[in-house]
Amino acid sequence: MSEDLERISSKMSYILRHNPGTLEMGDFGVVSVSQLADELGVTSETIRQIVSDDPKGRYVISGQGIRAVQGHSIPVSIVADVLENPTVLFHGTKTDNLGSIYREGIKRGSRQHVHLSKEIEVAWGVANRRKGQSVVLTIDAGQMAKDGLTLSVVENDVVLVDHIPPEYILEASYGDDSGSWTG
Repeated sequence: MSEDLERISSKMSYILRHNPGTLEMGDFGVVSVSQLADELGVTSETIRQIVSDDPKGRYVISGQGIRAVQGHSIPVSIVADVLENPTVLFHGTKTDNLGSIYREGIKRGSRQHVHLSKEIEVAWGVANRRKGQSVVLTIDAGQMAKDGLTLSVVENDVVLVDHIPPEYILEASYGDDSGSWTG
């Protein structure tokens, strides 16, 4: 994706996940593709191209509407299925967060849910987005499900949960600032 499309995609993400401004947002966080395009000063075709080229599958277009799949800090209903037969999942973060995580668990912060990955490589990508030493936590999702905690999976394969108590954290794998895994 070009730099211009990346910039537009970032603005789309902000609008659809955090602040629709004057755009009318319907059920499940859906806004009009044409209104979003007008807000961003681009064509509806540009919006559709960004959605089709997005490697993370962050957006869904249905008819004339568009929505973000997950990551909202504003209250919207999420389209998700219950994750069947989970085993382990992964959560990427920074070592600076480990003290509070081991005391209080993984909290959703300003978002509606905690995000987990099915693949460790995806969690490393998340962990490495910010500066500092990266860490990927292995989560006992199977035990969470047995204990009645709901794990939901959305269209782009991100797993959502309200909170992860510390007892479900199995291990931490560390990386250096360059993002390489040092186990």
